[in-house]
Amino acid sequence: MMEMHYDNPNYKQGIVDSSGLRVFLTENLREFDAGVLILGHMVSPSHIIPPGSEWKTIGHCDGGCVEQALPAEGVKVFRGLLHAHLLGRDITLRQIRQGRELPVVFKDMNYDFNYQQGRILKEEMTILPGDSFITECGYDARSKRTPTFGGESTQEEMCIVFLTYYPRTDFTFCLSGPELSPIYTSFGIEEVYSEQHMGKSSRVTGPKLIDEESENELLQKLKEKEKKKEKEEAVEVDYAKVFKHVVAKAPQDLRNVTLYDLLHDPKTWRDEEILTRLQEQTVFGSHRMFCGKRGNKVFDGYPRSYNYPDFLAIELLDEECDANYEAEAYAPVVGKDEGRKQDGGIAAVEGKEAAEGGSSVREAAHFVLILGLVFAGLCRL
Repeated sequence: MMEMHYDNPNYKQGIVDSSGLRVFLTENLREFDAGVLILGHMVSPSHIIPPGSEWKTIGHCDGGCVEQALPAEGVKVFRGLLHAHLLGRDITLRQIRQGRELPVVFKDMNYDFNYQQGRILKEEMTILPGDSFITECGYDARSKRTPTFGGESTQEEMCIVFLTYYPRTDFTFCLSGPELSPIYTSFGIEEVYSEQHMGKSSRVTGPKLIDEESENELLQKLKEKEKKKEKEEAVEVDYAKVFKHVVAKAPQDLRNVTLYDLLHDPKTWRDEEILTRLQEQTVFGSHRMFCGKRGNKVFDGYPRSYNYPDFLAIELLDEECDANYEAEAYAPVVGKDEGRKQDGGIAAVEGKEAAEGGSSVREAAHFVLILGLVFAGLCRL
């Protein structure tokens, strides 16, 4: 099955499309089948972008997932597609191996929803067992007056990277999203009446937070449209209603207030302390990791809790190098409240992962720098 997307961002009139699709059949099959791996932030309301702000979102893929998903020799990536929706402004995929970030292969600092395309690599990217990934997305919501949540609609948001690789394995997705507690504590809630995991299945993109009430609402709307035989159009469902079930027990001044109420209160987003805490928690706080394979199954030990890893990151030496030579050097990146150790005169970072969570999850339906280290002397003084 293939999908063709037509767009006319300038709304020009009288355009007739003449594109088509040519299919070739052969009895001489190629040596390898290709697979698609989905990395990034799980598509769910746990993906929160405050109004009136520039925001950062991340999604993790841990080495433990990749370790059991790939053969010892690894796989080769030859194509990648970076994907966000209308608020997306930049997307970067960071690959970490044995505590060091590898040169960035997929990065778009001028992302535009209307001009998405798959990028074919001149040199294939290797993924080995134990590699981990961080998908980083930047958003511009300064023109928004209400929060934006993760979802399938174009008016909602995503932070996804699609990698096409060979030889194909069972590995199909590795996604994460913030745990519930780091979210509600960001808004000043100290205790809730009941906890819930941030994961249920999605018919499109894998793990997703969605309650039965929202599912039933969607089904009911679709049934009504069918009865009335209305023209096909998008059906809007407020999946963030799931936060109505997150009710504060403490502190006293927030008692019986729902997280949904706080998220939809304009005063919330005028509080700089809340914005700072939420940004810190959604990036550096505990995430729920989902690692899955073909057949809509999750790997053993998943979903599980996962903390932001410590690693040596590649950073550009200065703006002059960035413009002329793209020179890079290693610099330590440390997760929240983690220490560093000295190793041969350079600050190395001890890798750390949270203990595995043992809970089960409904079957998750799948969705679907170029240079090494360059000496500083190359830059002009």
